[in-house]
Amino acid sequence: MAVHIAYKHNSPQLIKSINVHPLAIVTAAVDRIEVAVAHMHIDRDIRLSGFASFVGKSSMEATLKINQDNNGTWEHVL
Repeated sequence: MAVHIAYKHNSPQLIKSINVHPLAIVTAAVDRIEVAVAHMHIDRDIRLSGFASFVGKSSMEATLKINQDNNGTWEHVL
């Protein structure tokens, strides 16, 4: 998901003549994972979302969230 956010932020264009991507995105670290609930339910839908929370000249930070459906209400779980 973090790499997808990085590609969307940089709006890369595919070079059609040689069929390669002009960008190389490398993920290097996970600083922390905060779990908001004791457990997730395997029989309920989840929703992934994220955004670029910091962007520098050669690096960026992506913040990711996971919400789970609880009878029509999306609850933050991660």
